[in-house]
Amino acid sequence: APNHVRDAYALIEAHYREELSISDISIALEISPYHLMREFRRHTGIPMHALQTQFRVELGKRLLRQGLPVAEVALAAGFADQSHFTKRFREIVGTPPAAYRRNLQGIGA
Repeated sequence: APNHVRDAYALIEAHYREELSISDISIALEISPYHLMREFRRHTGIPMHALQTQFRVELGKRLLRQGLPVAEVALAAGFADQSHFTKRFREIVGTPPAAYRRNLQGIGA
C-alpha cells in the first residue's frame, strides 16, 4: 500500500477513540480527502470510518471481558452512547454486548 494509506491506518489506530474526521486525516497527511478515501478503500478493502469502528469494537470486547458495564465500555471505546455502541457491536460481532459478556461469564463459570 502507498505510504499515505499506511500513514492513515496508523493515525486511525493511534487515535480511534477520538473524533477523527477524514478531513483531519487528510490535512495531517497533506493529501486530498477524496484521493485518500479512494486509495484507502482500494488498498484495505474498507472505508476509514469502518476501520475506526472496528478498533472501537475490539476495545469494547476487551473491556467487556474485564467485566465492565456496557454503558461504561461504550464511552471508554469512544462511542457517543450505549445504543450506538450496541448497534455497531452487534453488526460486527453478531451479538449484543450484554449477551457477549454473559456468554463469557458462562464460559468462565
